[in-house]
Formats: sequence, C-alpha cells, structure tokens
Amino acid sequence: MNGLPISPAGTVPRRRKRRKSLPRGHWLYETILLSVLLLAVMLGIFLFGAVRAWSASIVLFLLALVAMGYALRPLFTPGARDMVMPPGLGFLLLFFVYACIRFFWSEIRYEAALDIAKIGGFSLAYAVWSGLGGRYGRWRWLFGVLIFCVTLICWYALIQHVHGSTNVLMLHRPAGYGMRASGTYMCPNHFANLLGMVSCVCAGLLVMPAAGAVLRILSLYSLLLLIPVNYLTQSRSGWIGMAVGILTTLFLVLWRRSRKIFLLALVVAPLLLGGAGVVLWTKSDMVRERIGGMDLSSPDGSVQFRLVIWRETLSMIQDAPVWGHGGGVFRWLHPRYKTTGLQELWARYPHNEYLQLAAEYGIAGLLLVSLAVFFFLWKMLKVACTSERERDTVMAALALGALLTGLAHAFFDFNLHVFANNMTLALVAGVAVSSMEGVGERKGGKAPLWKGIVCCAGIFLIALFVLVQSLRLGASYGYAWIGQRQSLLFEEGPAKKSYERSLGWMSDYWVPLLKEAEIYRGRSLWEREPKERMLLADQAHKLYDQALRLNPYETDIQYGKSQLYGMHGDREAAMACLQEVLDVAPNEVFFLNQMGIQLRLAGRPDEAKPCFLRAMELSPNEISAMNLQLIRRAEERAKAPTNQ
Repeated sequence: MNGLPISPAGTVPRRRKRRKSLPRGHWLYETILLSVLLLAVMLGIFLFGAVRAWSASIVLFLLALVAMGYALRPLFTPGARDMVMPPGLGFLLLFFVYACIRFFWSEIRYEAALDIAKIGGFSLAYAVWSGLGGRYGRWRWLFGVLIFCVTLICWYALIQHVHGSTNVLMLHRPAGYGMRASGTYMCPNHFANLLGMVSCVCAGLLVMPAAGAVLRILSLYSLLLLIPVNYLTQSRSGWIGMAVGILTTLFLVLWRRSRKIFLLALVVAPLLLGGAGVVLWTKSDMVRERIGGMDLSSPDGSVQFRLVIWRETLSMIQDAPVWGHGGGVFRWLHPRYKTTGLQELWARYPHNEYLQLAAEYGIAGLLLVSLAVFFFLWKMLKVACTSERERDTVMAALALGALLTGLAHAFFDFNLHVFANNMTLALVAGVAVSSMEGVGERKGGKAPLWKGIVCCAGIFLIALFVLVQSLRLGASYGYAWIGQRQSLLFEEGPAKKSYERSLGWMSDYWVPLLKEAEIYRGRSLWEREPKERMLLADQAHKLYDQALRLNPYETDIQYGKSQLYGMHGDREAAMACLQEVLDVAPNEVFFLNQMGIQLRLAGRPDEAKPCFLRAMELSPNEISAMNLQLIRRAEERAKAPTNQ
C-alpha cells in the first residue's frame, strides 16, 4: 500500500481526542519555563557555541533553574506528576550516574566535574523539552525562533565573508581558519554542524502542511540560505552531515507518502548530488582543494592530523579499555601517546567522538551512550514508518535527520563537545518527541502517585546538582580570569585575592595555584635580597606542587619549576623537571628543545645534540636548527688547529 493507511470501506475512522485547554496560570508557568530554556540555547549559540567553562556555566545555570521549575510543576499543575520517560533518556541517566561514580577515580577532577555537569545538563534539557516542548502547538514557535535566530547568524556569517573580516563578535577567529565562514562560532566545523541540524528541521517543516504557511515560508527561506553558508564553512564533515540529515528527513517522509516517489527519489537524489558535485569541482578551486585533500595518498594537514591522532587514541584506549581514563582527561593524557610533531602541545580532542568517548569512559560508557542513541533511533524510525498521523511522521523524520547529522559529523570532529550544539540537538529531539501523538502518553491509565513523586524528585536533585556545579565552575573560572588580568596589570595583591576566591569556589581548579606561583616566581627573579629571594622561590615551589597534585599532566607546572631552578643557578634540578615531562611525553618538541638548551648551556653539547635532532625529526623548527648550528660551530672551533 502506498502512502499513509486509509480506513477500509464501511469502517468509521478513529476519532482523535480533543486536548483540554490549559488553564491560563498553567499556560503562563510552562511558557516561562520554555522561554528561559530557549534563551539558554540561544545564548549558547551566540556565545561562541558555549565551548568555554564560563559560557557553558551560564547555559547550565539557566537550564538547571528551568529543570527545577519543571520538577516542581505538579505543585501548580494537577496531573503533571504523570511523567513519561522519552526514548533513550533512561540510558542517558545511567551514563550520568556512571560518570559521577567514575569521578572519584579521575586524576583531574575539575575536568571531570565540568564533563559531568554537561552530561547532566543535556539529560535535563532533553527531559524538559520532551515534557513540554511540543504540547498545545508550542513546537511551531519554538522551531520558528530557532530557525529565525540561526538565519540571522547566517547573515552575520555572510557579512563577515563579504567584508573579509575574521572578527567573531569581540574576538578574532584563529588565523588558521582563513576566511571560512563561522558565524558566532570560532570553528567553522562546529558552525557547519549547527547548520546541518537546523536544515533538517527546515526540510521537515517545509513538507508539513500542519506547520502553516508562515513557518513553511520561513523554513524555505532559511534552507536556501543555510546550504550556501554551509558551503562557505568549507567543512567537509559539515557537508557530509548536512547531506545525510536532509536526505534522511526527506526520504522518510516520501516513504510514507508514496512508494513510487520514494523510489524515484532514490534514483534522482544521487544524480542531483553528483551533478552538483561535478559543477562545484569544475567551477570552485576551494572545493577541489578541500576534496583533493582527502586523498589518503597525499592528504592535507588536517587529514594527516586526524589519521595520526586516531592511531594514538586507539593506543590510549588499549591501556584502559573497560572503564577508560576519566572524563575530560584526553587533552592532558594525549602527550604520552604522541608519535609525531604534527600536533600542537596539547590536542584537546581526537576529532572523533566515538574514540574520545571510549578513551575517557571506556567500553562501559560507550555502550551506555550507544544504547541511548539506539533506542531513540528505533523509536523514531518506528513512529516514522507506522504512525497514522502525517505530522508524527515528519517530526520523527526531522529528529532522525538532526541526530544522524551529528552522528555522521562525529566521525571527523568533536561537535558533541560543543555544548550549544548539544542543547540544539536536545531541543529538536525533545520537541519532536513531545509533539507526537501516543509517544508521550502512558498506556493503561495513570502511573501510581509514588512513581510521579520519584520522577520529580530525581529531576529536581539532578537539576540542583547541575545548578551548584554551574555556579562553582563559572565563579572559579571567572575569578581566575580576573586574577590573570590583574596580574598583567601588575596588581599582585588583588590578583592573589582573586585566585583565593577562585579556589574557594572550586578547590580542584589548579589554574589559580599555577598563576599565583608565577607571581612569586616573577618576584623572586627581581628581588635583590638573597634571603627574601629564596623565600619567594620556596613559596612558588609549594604552589607548583599543590597544582601538580590537582593536575599531574599540566606541563606548564614542571616548566615553571624548571625555570625557577634555572633562575637560581640549580641547572641540574631544572633539567630534572624537564626530564620528568619527557619521561612520560618523549615526543614533545617544545620540551626537547628546552632540555637541549639547558644541556648546551651546561657545557654538555654531546647530550644536547640528540634532543635537537629528535625535535627536528618530529617537526622542523627554527629553535632546533639554530641550536644545532651553534653546536656545529663549537665543534668546528674545537677541531681547528690552534696558533702557537
């Protein structure tokens, strides 16, 4: 049978239940909750994707307030305690509990705490959107605001591109990205992932009559803008993700409407994509360069980087396959596994979400997240293929498209670690689930009262935890940032107070200790009184040691200690600090050069030379080349005959 099921002759179509109108007070209460939650999502998108602790803390704070209000809703709305868990949320919550337990064995607790807060925040956002987002036609204005705001950002990206500006709001985009469009994001790849998810929403609403004329026109306009802006991001993974998402959305809708059109689309779509690819290949130098760079026989720098770091991440996984190394620890642990000098001192992410998840949380964590994704995909696919209502089919299709966009992109980047993109995915998935008939309804009558109380209490406790963590993380980061600014202005007294306040909010944060140690190290350098100079040096050493206990992988600590020893003439101790880093990260070019310099100045050129040669082998650089030249000149002078 083609299309949606039709009632057989002689039967009476099932009459749909009319939804009861919501009392004005309840409507206002829920509208305020949704408005604040939508504001949190938009703030994350406009604040550079909420990738830093300060911006993520703002989003988490607003999200936690909304979730607490959602948990307290039964006090104001009779019957609201009968909550139904959306597909996949149960395994997400299990993963949250697992991450909390894993925290106690984490070597860097600050990073683990930030990771846990984000996991809890995403779970809460999905729960609230699934409970309130799609009811009473709210999905129209929620999706409308999302599309409208992303459209504005696309225009901002176009204006940036036309004027050749690398500014992103009040900051500058890294020079390595060139003129790749990024909107309000620093990284064009993450911006491309946002465009891919929203394009799936636009494609779904465009073919949904129930969306109404205004929303469909807006979706068409936005889709015609999102596609060329995504092209300007030059993100190959973004192109793949958008194509996968839009095609998934449209194919699922066509499958239900007409099998003939669906089969025709299976033939036409590849031809259209292939034709567009040929045109772009022949007309666009950028496309030829980006696609040509994916040739594994001669890959470009970004592809080489990924191939290398993926191998290194696999080695990391092999060392802790079941439970992983701990949340947020990848960028600190990675130097131990580096095999080349392609990467910077720290590669924050392996640019593959699946490998990073396995490295940090092990197979156990990967399994829990995979089960959450599987059950969501299964439920949406079931609704898309069996629902009697066309709106449910389209909603399931666009939710699947948005999720598959992210999953495809996640093979080549770390877009799921961009918190604003996570919040956007939670919005799309939750609103789609909430708007579906039967998905959010309980079969067999209402649940017992005690189950509703348990659900509300659980959400409230998680929200309270996220609220406290957001305040701690945000305040600690903020005071540390203020302290660093004060240090640059030589306001040492206020800077120390700021660092103390930072530690008061988050005692696991090592940065205030490191920065305060640098203050004492600087004072020790300029102090003329020998006794006072040694007291300042001792205080710096104590702070460095405290910071090292909180983050044993922070190489700036050992580097600072080595400089401190060197300033006071203890070159052997300085080299011992550098050697501690090289013992666990033998392929760090920076520290190989530093060790070589110390050995050369100590009159041991034979030991210094291998350090510089290894650094040049890993990554040719001027520092190594200059020092090797100095060593060769010294060797030539030593061999030259002396005049009698």
